[in-house]
Amino acid sequence: MCKPFGFSTIITKFFFNWMPFLMLIIVNATPTAAQSAERFSKRSDVYTVRLACGNDSLCRPVVFSDTREPLRLSFDVIDADVRTLYYTFSYYNADWSPTVLIDLDFVSGINKFYGNDEYAFSFNTTTDYVHYELGVPTDVLLLSGNYTLNVFSEEDGDDLLLQCPFYVCEKTVGIDSRTSANTAFARVSDQKLQFSVRYGELPVTDPHNDIKVTVEQNGRQDNMLRDLKPTFVRSGELVYDNLAGNVFEGGNEYRWLDTRSIRTTTGGVCEIEYYEPFYHFRLCTDARPRFYTYRADINGYYVVRAYNINNDRYDNEADYVFVHFSYQPSADALGKNIYVAGALANWQLSPSNKMVYNASNGLYELVLRLKQGYYNYQYLCEDPLTGIVSAAPVENSFEETENDYYIFVYYRGRSAQYDRLVGYRKVNTLSSPKQFVH
Repeated sequence: MCKPFGFSTIITKFFFNWMPFLMLIIVNATPTAAQSAERFSKRSDVYTVRLACGNDSLCRPVVFSDTREPLRLSFDVIDADVRTLYYTFSYYNADWSPTVLIDLDFVSGINKFYGNDEYAFSFNTTTDYVHYELGVPTDVLLLSGNYTLNVFSEEDGDDLLLQCPFYVCEKTVGIDSRTSANTAFARVSDQKLQFSVRYGELPVTDPHNDIKVTVEQNGRQDNMLRDLKPTFVRSGELVYDNLAGNVFEGGNEYRWLDTRSIRTTTGGVCEIEYYEPFYHFRLCTDARPRFYTYRADINGYYVVRAYNINNDRYDNEADYVFVHFSYQPSADALGKNIYVAGALANWQLSPSNKMVYNASNGLYELVLRLKQGYYNYQYLCEDPLTGIVSAAPVENSFEETENDYYIFVYYRGRSAQYDRLVGYRKVNTLSSPKQFVH
């Protein structure tokens, strides 16, 4: 047994030697396990929601203020009735908390718009639905920053059908970045992001408070880092190169499933069954992989496709099927909350994509109704006591994993009441520079 004197000496040395380093970790970033405000929401009969710039459904909805590219919203309502739609915009602070501004501060004119919406009835499908396409001009927006698009139905008593987040971004600052394995404490399962922000002529008087930086991995919001603080401050430049900060779990490559064919099992599908009137796809049971294996993915997104249907008819001729997921948990995942995550669940961790443990077979199970197509997905594990979300207990974690990182840089001057989005950059771990110059 250690003597009291020796034990206290060890504690004292640890405190004075490591306290500055620990404080550096604490002040560098605020990881968030929950959103400051509800960015995305939809009614239960609304499916396959996609908001993107132009026709690229795999891109983030980021509009640059110099081009004002219109947004394109598409979604399905499981019903046979056509609705009259209108939409409004909401504006948010950098942390997605509600703004103090009124509508006239960020929207030109009355904040209620009837878009150039198109609709099509489903054809030759087991599920009756109406597919909507809504063009959303962004030149009416006066400020850069965080927005949501809110869509309502007049026939449903002005009910909110859905709410989607998007961004209007300036090109005021420059961002240089690279990714690497995190070698602090030999945590080679993690990935570290290093970057610098060149703010040039932007009137920054207090770099630690005027500039706010948020980093997201793929489309996830449960593990985003927000309010990052610079490690070094130089003339016209902020450097974010903390020894143990800006770190994410590498996770694993996304799993994939293919429901394009109702006749042939492909892409992780073990069995296709027809129980009138719907098709059911049973996936092979997943488990935590022991080793890393590269597989090309689309980082959690999906595309709607169906065999024997032309490209211009996917939207209203692809059918809806029920997909049955099952997961064999390892010992450290038992008793935790496990979710099927990705764009197929709108990047949410909610009751609708939370798996249920089946004691009779020892598996976590979930059924999702999905439109035919090619889907990426992953499992995420939430500790019910701490609320911490991790991929490691269910997907393992590797520094080699290919991921996209999104850097958002916000600026608020001393007298301003809102956060301008002054810079944005997408960084891919496979294509990022090997050397970080600062």
